[in-house]
Amino acid sequence: MSRAAESTPDPADDATASTDATYVGVSTGTDTLLAAASAQPTLGTEFSVDAAHVRERAASLATTIGALQFTPFDSSAGEAQLFAAVWHQIRAQLYGAAAELIDHVQRFDTPRIVLAEQHAPATTLWERRRSNDGTGAWLPTAARRAVTDRAREAGIPVVRVAAPERRDDCHQCGATGSVVGGELSCPDESCSVDRVARGQNAAVRLARRGAHE
Repeated sequence: MSRAAESTPDPADDATASTDATYVGVSTGTDTLLAAASAQPTLGTEFSVDAAHVRERAASLATTIGALQFTPFDSSAGEAQLFAAVWHQIRAQLYGAAAELIDHVQRFDTPRIVLAEQHAPATTLWERRRSNDGTGAWLPTAARRAVTDRAREAGIPVVRVAAPERRDDCHQCGATGSVVGGELSCPDESCSVDRVARGQNAAVRLARRGAHE
């Protein structure tokens, strides 16, 4: 299968793909905000950022705005100001995490970041501001945007590929594992992978898809 058929380069990437490039998959989520791994991961090359700090801000926003709904006066202006202030903090956290990721990726020779293509439109935090259970609707998309922007600034090409249909397949043998506490356990006793962080597993699979392995 040709590269054009399997993945779509980011518009910022005007370079020709190189066989010497190191493809680094980046997984985004609501438990692990960012997880990065190369197609052939080795000890010490893992990278991850926990999403707890962002979830806490979003939950606090939902709680406060929810309380404003029961006030006897029009709270729309206050709601908008509160949202703007909290979003400024969350955005700083997202872009700060993305900057840390870029620093990590730049350790590789000729890096290329691989992100999952988004096919369905995601809602925004503004649309979910009254709900503390809607993080998954906007956070992964916002994290991918932050990574893409920081990658452009650093001149690192971004490749987008179709996300794997089954997220919890082992990156080594392909067997579908079980997830407990953010770790994926491979059921295949002959596989070299026993347990692996779910985000890291997803990142390796993205990297390999980007590298056409």
